[in-house]
Amino acid sequence: MTAISPYLTSCIAMAFTIKPCLSLLSRNSRSLSKLKSYGRPSMVTRMSSTDAFDGNISRMDTLQKLLASHGAPGSIGGGKLVTCPEYVPALHPHLIPLMKSETSGNYICALNRVYDDVSAAGGIPPMPIVESAEDMPGMRLLALNSEHLMRRIACEADDSGTKEGKDIVAMYNDGLGSGLVDEAFDSVYEHGSVEKLGYGLDKYILLRVGPFPDLYETMSCEHMGRNSEESALIAAETANGKFTGFGSSFASYARLLNSLPNRNEEARDAARVCLRLPLYTMGMTVEEFAEISRLAELAGGGGSVSEAVKE
Repeated sequence: MTAISPYLTSCIAMAFTIKPCLSLLSRNSRSLSKLKSYGRPSMVTRMSSTDAFDGNISRMDTLQKLLASHGAPGSIGGGKLVTCPEYVPALHPHLIPLMKSETSGNYICALNRVYDDVSAAGGIPPMPIVESAEDMPGMRLLALNSEHLMRRIACEADDSGTKEGKDIVAMYNDGLGSGLVDEAFDSVYEHGSVEKLGYGLDKYILLRVGPFPDLYETMSCEHMGRNSEESALIAAETANGKFTGFGSSFASYARLLNSLPNRNEEARDAARVCLRLPLYTMGMTVEEFAEISRLAELAGGGGSVSEAVKE
C-alpha cells in the first residue's frame, strides 16, 4: 500500500467526514483502506430527491426536465442527462443525485451541506447544484441553487434563437409569477432579454441571474488572452467572494497565480486556503486534489499523482 503523509491523509479523509475540521495537523495518519469508510452512507442521513422540499431544491420536476432538455451549464461531463437512482452508494455521502450523463457517467447532484446550528444559518438554505461521479473525493460547483441554474438554462436557450430554445423558456416559465418561489425569481423570463441588454450571454447571466464559477473562470481566461493580468486577477478575486464555503474558486485562483511570473508565494497561499475549507469543495477528482497539494507546496512538483501523496 502506498504510504501517504499524515497531513495529506487528513486532508483526503476530511473530504468524506460529516463536519470538516479546520485543524488539519491534529489528524493522525490513516491507511487508504480506512479512508474508504468515511464515504459510507451510514455516516450521514441521506435524503432522496423526492424528500427534498421547495426550500432546499426549488421546482425539482422542472429542474430535471430542463436538465434533460438542455444539459447542465458548466458541467465538464457533457452528454445527454437522464434520470438516475435516488441513492448511489459510491457517491459522496452529502450528495443527492438528480441526473446522470449517459456519456461520462457523471452525476448532477444537490449538495446537502451539514450545518451545526440551522438557526444560526438562518434556516436550511437552498442546496447548491454540483457535478460529481462515483468514487470521487469531491465535486464541481455548478450553481448556488436550482433557481440560478434554471434561469441560466432559460437564458442560454433564449440566446440560441431556436424553436427548441423557445420551448425550454416556456418550460422554465411554467408556474412562475404565482408566488411558488422566492420573489427574486418569481417573475417570468422574457424572450430577447439577453439581446436587449446588449452585453452578451455570459455578462447577462452574471449581471441578471447570479454568480457561476465557470463564467468567472472564462472571464479570467479572456482577460489573460488580452494580456490584461490585472483584470484577470480581479475576476478571480471576485469569484472568491461569491462562493462562501467552497474551495474551488481559490483553487482556480491559485492556478491563475501560478501561471504568472513571480506569483509563486501567492499561489501557495491561495492553495492553502482550500485546505481550510471543506476539502470536498476544492475539486472533483484525485488529480485536482494532488494539484492543490503541489501548489500548496505540500508535495513535489514534478511527480505523478500517486507521487504527490507519498511521504
